[in-house]
Amino acid sequence: MSERTIGRAELVRQLGVSPRLVRELLRQYHGWLSQPDAGRFTALDLARLQIAARGRVAGRTAKEIESQLLATRRRGEEVPLAAEGPPAGGSQAAGEAAAAQEAVEPGAAPRPEGPIAVELQRLHQTLSESAERERRDRDRMLTALMRTQQEVAHLREELGTYRSRRQRKRGFMRWFRG
Repeated sequence: MSERTIGRAELVRQLGVSPRLVRELLRQYHGWLSQPDAGRFTALDLARLQIAARGRVAGRTAKEIESQLLATRRRGEEVPLAAEGPPAGGSQAAGEAAAAQEAVEPGAAPRPEGPIAVELQRLHQTLSESAERERRDRDRMLTALMRTQQEVAHLREELGTYRSRRQRKRGFMRWFRG
């Protein structure tokens, strides 16, 4: 059975980026695709190009994107997207694995695989870093607020002391003059 392929227009639509960026990705990651000259792309090609497109949109360098592609290949995470159907040659095994997981965890969502798992892990890391930065900023702001309040209290005290001296001085002068 032949694997389902998509054309360039469908590739642009599924990646959700401009046709120009798709042309650049196809030119740059030519060696990562199964049949780049045929103009047809498999689900695996789509998954690899999604990694590259997300990396490019996120501002990663070509070297970082290639290392991410290489890392997913080493871990065996290159799995076609769920919308594209089961991986070639593994439809029964994938179905059985999903059924086994559902039997263990009824109602639980299936665990993400492949590029989706990498993206989720990256997003989780970014969220954790953001929460940590927010906590540190909040602590700094509270410290600055407390220092400001102490300074205001000190200035009020000094102002009160200055006024009372002036009033006492005036009172003495009034008493002295008579």
